[in-house]
Amino acid sequence: MKIRGGMRGVICVFISIILIQNVFAQKGKTGYVAIDSVIVLLPEYKTAQEEVQKYAIELQNTFDELVKEYNKKQQEFQEKGETLPKIKKDMLLDDLSNLEKKIQDFQSKGYQELQKKQQEVLMPLVKRAKEIVAEVAKEHGYRAVFDVGAVIYMADGEDILPLVKEKIEKMKKEQQNRETGTGASKPQEAQEKK
Repeated sequence: MKIRGGMRGVICVFISIILIQNVFAQKGKTGYVAIDSVIVLLPEYKTAQEEVQKYAIELQNTFDELVKEYNKKQQEFQEKGETLPKIKKDMLLDDLSNLEKKIQDFQSKGYQELQKKQQEVLMPLVKRAKEIVAEVAKEHGYRAVFDVGAVIYMADGEDILPLVKEKIEKMKKEQQNRETGTGASKPQEAQEKK
């Protein structure tokens, strides 16, 4: 049996409502977090952001070169267009038309490529952020944690971003301690020093 697009959406919403009702029917706390805020806290976020920015600059440079070439040909046409032989004038107009199309294509494809690069670079961070949120939820007895970007309304629930932030900071310190060979040798000793 083939389910049509609209019907599939209704079924998905219905199943989601049932699952959410089951979560709320069980005992335990519910929480929420903005996953974007968690991603920004990750130490590897800065590197990922720099990688995307570098790629965007490369695309922009290529675009600028195309525009510069177009402007040069357009200026040449404006300055010499009336004095050029018809065949040369036609060739210059063809060049301008081709460059204009190339610029438009590059804008469209460049934007798509940048989005693809962002997704490629950020997906591992999204996965890592979700793993950390799941760890925090388990450690603090949360039955469910929702991304605020996907929840329109929730009567009860706690923002667990401070707990996630604390966990990430702890992970950063542990990583630094491993890299430098300093600090407490056990996580408990590190807790006691606080």
